[in-house]
Amino acid sequence: MFIDVLNKRLEERTDEMVERGLIDELCQFKNELSKINGTDNFDLDFTKGVLQCIGLKQFQQYLELPVDDRDTEVGRKCLEDALIAMKYMTKKYARRQIRWINNRFLKPNDKQVTIQAVSVYRLDCTDLNEWQRLSDQAVDLAQVVLGRKPRGQHTLEPIDISDQKIVLPVYGDYYCEDCSRPFSNDIQYNIHMGSKKHVKVMMKRKRKLQDTNLHNDCDNEKKLYTHSKT
Repeated sequence: MFIDVLNKRLEERTDEMVERGLIDELCQFKNELSKINGTDNFDLDFTKGVLQCIGLKQFQQYLELPVDDRDTEVGRKCLEDALIAMKYMTKKYARRQIRWINNRFLKPNDKQVTIQAVSVYRLDCTDLNEWQRLSDQAVDLAQVVLGRKPRGQHTLEPIDISDQKIVLPVYGDYYCEDCSRPFSNDIQYNIHMGSKKHVKVMMKRKRKLQDTNLHNDCDNEKKLYTHSKT
């Protein structure tokens, strides 16, 4: 099952990060924070900025140990627990990404008519020995989609997701003047034009225009009133 392959790779990637100096990098990061705060005792907000990254919060207890205690049995156990927690959170985040892709592109729903206009292609990367061939296929597909070369015999085809008609995006320069936002293709542009955010901006501009017109009408009435009195 592909999820087993994915989990194994995520664990191996974490181990590789440790071998390449992750622990030393985290310790150096903690030292720099200590210099900035002027003390080793400070609270970190793991809901903001770079501190949200997986691999920081999980090592908090280990980093708070005195340097001499990190190589003790307690320190090694703390480090082992941190690595287990990091691997768990990495796999959990990967599952969230898979759910997002499935819900956003692969499952029929009420938004399917709009969303499914984006074509979805499948590249099976289970066997890493096929990586070069898959890489060549991906580059070829990207060039075709961007209009840099014609579709060839071996160009990947979109996968059949539903009965909805699959439409390839038309790439170009699209721009929403009201929201001051650029888009790279017509599908993104059309989705934006029907989005709640765009409608909200339009309603705000409309109310501002109405207020301006009302203010101008009041000024005109005052001028007429003043003129009639004189």
